[in-house]
Amino acid sequence: MSFLNPTLKPVTLYRVTDADAPQLTGAANDILTVMKACLATGYGIKTGAGWTVEYEDATAGKLVLKAAVTSDRDIYLRISGDTGTKANLQVFSAMTDIDTGDNELTDPDYGYAVSNRSGKWAMVASDRAFWLFCESRHSLAYPAAKRGTFCFVGDTLADFNGVKGVFLAHSGKRLAYGLIANGTGANYKNTLSLQILQAGAEIKKPASNYPFAGNVNVFDDLLLAPVMLVHDSQPYVLPGVHFPSNIDAENYTQVDNVDNNGVNESYIVANISPYQQNSIYVKLNEWEM
Repeated sequence: MSFLNPTLKPVTLYRVTDADAPQLTGAANDILTVMKACLATGYGIKTGAGWTVEYEDATAGKLVLKAAVTSDRDIYLRISGDTGTKANLQVFSAMTDIDTGDNELTDPDYGYAVSNRSGKWAMVASDRAFWLFCESRHSLAYPAAKRGTFCFVGDTLADFNGVKGVFLAHSGKRLAYGLIANGTGANYKNTLSLQILQAGAEIKKPASNYPFAGNVNVFDDLLLAPVMLVHDSQPYVLPGVHFPSNIDAENYTQVDNVDNNGVNESYIVANISPYQQNSIYVKLNEWEM
């Protein structure tokens, strides 16, 4: 369905404080273990989000997770080289083995905990997309609860032609993002147009060199604005995520009874830069996809 007529997908909140949740200790394969547990195998009383383990080589530290199969293109997420602070992420639309695939989106430097990590993390996931956050700050002078890193992998909402994109984005040591659309993959980095769908003139568009920037404390009332990509004059809205008009919130705070166009919804707050305070709100109810 297009962003004008989306379908609804249930999502699950996972976080480090859950019983039997995997921990970020700085050991190799930390984030690989978190992704595998949240997306596929589950932990404690929580089941996985609906992804499956397609390939795995535990000795080599390689894992491929596959999103639920739908009428849209397949999504394979390959995780490797996880040092305990950073990892390599690749997204493919098809794979023939653990190392080979088509329509690759990649960046070798997902720095999820490159400095001053607290070990806290949270993920909100559906069977076709997820947002993952880790608390990490560039300097001890920064408040830990208002800094962090992010990763998104999965479907966008469909464009005007009813075709969804597949998006990879993450922060860390450096920003990377790419989009598979119209049958091809491309690592755009800072050339893809990513903007806030404005909830009034008060919500600013992000800076061109950092797509998740520009939200400011403009007034006390909370307004939430969705985010979309623009590629070849087609819009691709990112599921579940909103920029707030007020960013003064600590990591993984749950905010309930938010009025979103007359509907009360719940969100989790995450700060997504280790350098400056940059908050986003991720919906805990069903995502439009």
